[in-house]
Amino acid sequence: MYNKLLKFSVACMAGLLLASSIASPAMATEHAVAGFTYDKTGIEIDPTAQNSEISTLSTDFTPIPGFNNIGIADVDTNLLVREKPSENGKILGKMPKDSGCEILEADKDGWTKVKSGKLTGYVKSEYLITGQDASRLALDIASHIAVFNGTENLRVRKDPSIKDDNVIDSIAPGEEILVLDPLVVTYGEKINKWVKVSLDGDDSETGTVGYVAKEYVDLSYKLAQAYTMQELELGPGVSSRRSNVVNFAKKFLGYRYVWG
Repeated sequence: MYNKLLKFSVACMAGLLLASSIASPAMATEHAVAGFTYDKTGIEIDPTAQNSEISTLSTDFTPIPGFNNIGIADVDTNLLVREKPSENGKILGKMPKDSGCEILEADKDGWTKVKSGKLTGYVKSEYLITGQDASRLALDIASHIAVFNGTENLRVRKDPSIKDDNVIDSIAPGEEILVLDPLVVTYGEKINKWVKVSLDGDDSETGTVGYVAKEYVDLSYKLAQAYTMQELELGPGVSSRRSNVVNFAKKFLGYRYVWG
């Protein structure tokens, strides 16, 4: 009888030891200082985090608009755009280094027909990056921009907060502004999402930096495009009418004006 009780006790002890030796599964998570819990399945917001900020949480892939078959100027300075596929063709304008174009007709006898900006013409194929190489390069060299999608001016703030005393500028409907960080999240009474922008059009943070509410802007990418000869002479955005006025005025340079 004693031996049976002893065996039973030993079996029970062994079972307890075996159960305690099985470790509890550990969560593959890591707590960030901004109140996020990261795990393999996603991000969980910690409701106890207050007035904290996290930058560059995530960005959605945004294609470069306006291009179906993109080409990029592979030159040190400018790529000439000509009226005809010949070196004797009239020069219509220039594509700056790393500027983008839509390829209209593939390489033929060393020339490719393109559309870039206001220009449609021909460029030397050897100076044009095309295909997947162009698509990959485009995302590296393109400017990340935010376009205001509202109907009234949008406030640009010094800090990512809705305080009345931190408004430093405003942007008009449809206006583009350079993005420094596509998503900055702040926590207070509610979660707010902001976009960090440069007011100087500089991709560094040495200039004037501000924040705009993410819900009021569309994020996209933009490549430089070709300039017409008129734009190169007078500057982008100058109309043909203004150009004619300037050219007319040049005729009178050097003449003394006489009143009456």
